[in-house]
Amino acid sequence: MVIWILIIVILGSFLYQAFNVYKTTVFAKSFHSIIRLMEANLAFFGILAVYFSLFGPIGTKGFIIIWCAIAFVVSCAFLAFKKRIIIWILKLLYKKQFNLRKIIIIGDNTASAKDYVRQIEENPDYGGMVIGYVGDKISDD
Repeated sequence: MVIWILIIVILGSFLYQAFNVYKTTVFAKSFHSIIRLMEANLAFFGILAVYFSLFGPIGTKGFIIIWCAIAFVVSCAFLAFKKRIIIWILKLLYKKQFNLRKIIIIGDNTASAKDYVRQIEENPDYGGMVIGYVGDKISDD
């Protein structure tokens, strides 16, 4: 039984990695990350349901499919909630100037560089802090 649980955990980990579920960023749209999460869970619990309905004990196949459906819904809800909490905490830390990514602007005094610096400074949720420039210094004009 322990070996089966280990195989299931490893399968889930590979599927979640393949669907990019572990990536938590404040830049990602919540909707897209929830969709990736649901796709990974659907693949994971779908594989489990198919395997156990083909090779599971006789008389328990219906129970296993129902269990997989319930586990899919509960897992999606829990993991989506957890992801939203992590993003909320990251945004809070960024606003308090913790855990910021240091950014160096490479280039000359172009409008796109100025616009990028302005976006970083106006959006503390991005978690970035411009610490320097390489090239001409960006002026305020």
